Amino acid sequence: GDGDVGDDGDDDGNDGSGPGKITGGESGAARGDGTVRRRGKAPTMFMYHPHGVLAIGAWMGLGCNALGLDDMLGGRPPRLVTLNINFFAPFLREFLLMHGVCSCSRRAILSLLRRGENVGLVVGGSSESLLSRRGPVCDLVLRRRRGYARIALETGCNLVPVVGFGENELYSTWNEWRVVQWIQRRIGRTLGFTIPIAMGRGLILPWGLLPYSRPLRVVTGRSVPVARYDGPTVGPAYERLVEEVKRRYERALIELFESQGVTARIVE
Repeated sequence: GDGDVGDDGDDDGNDGSGPGKITGGESGAARGDGTVRRRGKAPTMFMYHPHGVLAIGAWMGLGCNALGLDDMLGGRPPRLVTLNINFFAPFLREFLLMHGVCSCSRRAILSLLRRGENVGLVVGGSSESLLSRRGPVCDLVLRRRRGYARIALETGCNLVPVVGFGENELYSTWNEWRVVQWIQRRIGRTLGFTIPIAMGRGLILPWGLLPYSRPLRVVTGRSVPVARYDGPTVGPAYERLVEEVKRRYERALIELFESQGVTARIVE
């Protein structure tokens, strides 16, 4: 469910927008001869990092209007996407649908973007939740993620990194224990998703499932514009385009972390 190409910006994808600014780039279609056809305003895929235990920052920053995205995006707030299995849980399904949450399948994301809607995606997924731990370094799962780059090439959407600084501080975890890692990864291989072992605070008791009362700053980075690609999607030429978009996005993401004085590592 995680979701690169001729560029309608400069070589490194910098459109001049700094952290906290979102620009509505224009989509285009990159043909085999390298030309680009403009197709009006492009939708945006907001990529949230890190997942943490429950991706609280994604819910508050992208699922709600805490960042003022409704006004910045002309009344087109991002639609959060999540695993299909969440829609099979009683009551949780209704809660998700009531808040406009959709499936994170490739088909669903493509459908949203082609309708001109913006998407919010926690690209590290549940695998990244197993890396959640307090400390000055933020570990990310992005090395093998290429689906978002392929979707960006197919739709010509913009990619915007979003980071929740303090996400990993909201819960206590035991992810550094090897036995805990083994259990969690075993569950992941069996069920297809992982369940992080974590503890927060309660309403009455000092422990529970609620997040700790700690600061959480959700910051957006510079937009990475991607031109729509209409060529063949197999072969080394296309894979080079995918790797180029991936490289540009990762650069924008690391720049966002560095601008806030935080070290990020792409470990998986």
